[in-house]
Amino acid sequence: MRKKDHHIVVKIMFGMIVVLILLTVGYSHVVATQHKTIKLRREQQERMRREQEIKNMQSMASIKSVQPQKLQIRNNSQSDTENPQSLKDALFVTRSTSKMSVNVRKTPGKDSKIVKKLPNGVSVKFLSKEGNWYLVSYEGGAAGYIHKSQLAK
Repeated sequence: MRKKDHHIVVKIMFGMIVVLILLTVGYSHVVATQHKTIKLRREQQERMRREQEIKNMQSMASIKSVQPQKLQIRNNSQSDTENPQSLKDALFVTRSTSKMSVNVRKTPGKDSKIVKKLPNGVSVKFLSKEGNWYLVSYEGGAAGYIHKSQLAK
């Protein structure tokens, strides 16, 4: 081999080594970035889980602070299902009258803030009654008001 050819072969080999080093560094960077992304996702999921637990605990605390409702005098046209005593711990199922979701509200009344939209067929537990509104618990202890027309026993 001539010196010139030998010199070209050395340059090509050197170039290939540099390219391999760059590819290795790039691959290492990609792998490290993926590991960081996975770690951040797990941390975010854990943080969201803890926040949800705190919200659930706050909801349960608010359920305990609900005062018992006074019994209303019942006339003969009212059925037994409207007597709060007969409804204690009763289970109801959400029933939308408009084939949409059932609104769960912060306080009784159609102008109250909607805190959750439940689909048809969700089981809820009766806690108390205020007029035509039932305070119910749902989804692990969260609570809110649903109009009695949106519930079925």
